[in-house]
Amino acid sequence: MDRKQSRRSEVEKSIDRKQSRRSEVVKSMDRKHSRRSGVEKSMDRKHSRRSEVEKSMDRKQSRRSEVEKTMDRKQSRRSEVEKSMDRKQSRRSEVEKSMDRKQSRRSEVEKSMDRKQSRRSEVEKSMDRKQSRRSEVEKGMDRKQSRRSEVQKSIDIKYAEATLGGGEWGNSTLGGGEWGNSALGGGEWGNSAFGGGEWGNSAFGGGEWGNSAFGGGEWGNSAFGGGEWGNSALGGGEWGNSALGCGEWGNSALGCGEWGNSAFGGGEWGNSAFGGGEWGNSAFGGGEWGNSAFGGGEWGNSAFGGGEWGNSAFGGGEWGNSAFGGGEWGNSALGGGEWGNSALGGGEWGNSALGCGEWGNSALGGGMWGNSALGGGEWGNSALDKENFFSPCVHCTHIRALR
Repeated sequence: MDRKQSRRSEVEKSIDRKQSRRSEVVKSMDRKHSRRSGVEKSMDRKHSRRSEVEKSMDRKQSRRSEVEKTMDRKQSRRSEVEKSMDRKQSRRSEVEKSMDRKQSRRSEVEKSMDRKQSRRSEVEKSMDRKQSRRSEVEKGMDRKQSRRSEVQKSIDIKYAEATLGGGEWGNSTLGGGEWGNSALGGGEWGNSAFGGGEWGNSAFGGGEWGNSAFGGGEWGNSAFGGGEWGNSALGGGEWGNSALGCGEWGNSALGCGEWGNSAFGGGEWGNSAFGGGEWGNSAFGGGEWGNSAFGGGEWGNSAFGGGEWGNSAFGGGEWGNSAFGGGEWGNSALGGGEWGNSALGGGEWGNSALGCGEWGNSALGGGMWGNSALGGGEWGNSALDKENFFSPCVHCTHIRALR
């Protein structure tokens, strides 16, 4: 029993030692667990710190994203500004190009003005030359006045001539001579239906200041010919009147030229029914040297207006073309003027069917150097009036006084 009791005691001791070891292990486990808890707490703290850091990083990242977005917006604005600047620069370039083109146009206009000024200078020179011609004409008039004086001295013995005869200053239907009257002949100042001469009257011939239906000459009257200051339906010349031709200052229905008159053509100083401009051709406009059906101006072409060198159906002017008006060198069907062409009127060097004038052409009237079928005048042609050979022209009343 004692041994059993001893064994039990030994067993209990062993159990106690095991229990003690277990307690040590438990304590050790508790210490380890306690350490682990500390580590876990530390880990939790570290994790918490990491979370704070991550949150801070997220906030910083968010801020950076905001900054980047702001930078992107600023960059976008800068791009828009740059594009706007590029567009403005492009506009400036276009404006500069436009200014260059305008400057180029101005330069062209200035060159054109210089050319026009040069042409005007040429016109002025031409006018000077024509003034010189006028002076020559005036000198010729003085010489002819001297001749008139000589003729007046011999009027008393020479003015009665035979109807069919002829001679100097004679009246002859078929003959002719100086200042003679001839239906088919001709001479200086002569009257001729088919001939012609200086200041002569000729249906088909022509001459200086001559009257001719188909010929022409300087200041000549011609339906189809032409000449300087000539009147021509189809021809042309300087200051010529031409329906289809053309020339400097010419009158032409379908042609054209410098200062030309043309219904369908045109040109600088041209006359055109459908053009226009300074020196231009315009049916309804006008201007200096302009062509206008209803307007007019200096050198203008106008159906109803007129002016110096103007073309006008009803007006007239110096060198004007007018159906009913007239003027110096004017073309007029019913009017007249110096060097004028007139069917019913007359003037110095005028062409007139019923009127008369100095050097005028008149079918029924007469004048000094005039051509008249029924009238008469100094150097005149009169078939029916022998007693009043020098009297019918209203412009030549001074001859009556001489009688």
